[in-house]
Amino acid sequence: MLNEIIIVDDSEFDIFIAKKMFETSFPHVEIKIFTTPNDALFYIKNQSIENSNSFKLIILDYYLKHNEASFFTDEFEKFESQIILQSKIIFLSSLIDKSKISMMKSKSYVLDFLEKPLNQKSIEHIKSFL
Repeated sequence: MLNEIIIVDDSEFDIFIAKKMFETSFPHVEIKIFTTPNDALFYIKNQSIENSNSFKLIILDYYLKHNEASFFTDEFEKFESQIILQSKIIFLSSLIDKSKISMMKSKSYVLDFLEKPLNQKSIEHIKSFL
């Protein structure tokens, strides 16, 4: 069962839209917001160790200003397997590069790659995974 949605994005506009859509569609799920990959990674690692029964959905902007999502996934893959197993990632991007999509979707913890901004169709698609 989904316990937490973690949004990692450097755009206040996209954060606002995502947060509102998730609050409406998943009212009983805790939502955490991070604007940097490092802060999100630190939180995920420490929170997962404390609560081994939690399931996290990570909504990750693929093109963050300072670090592409590949930095996030490289660091995420260094976590204990339990943390990786209890987390799934959906990438968001306004620019879709099919070669990068294929590479990222090959990772077992990546559910999908969606276009920004989130909309109701995106939310329904996300729900189909959960």
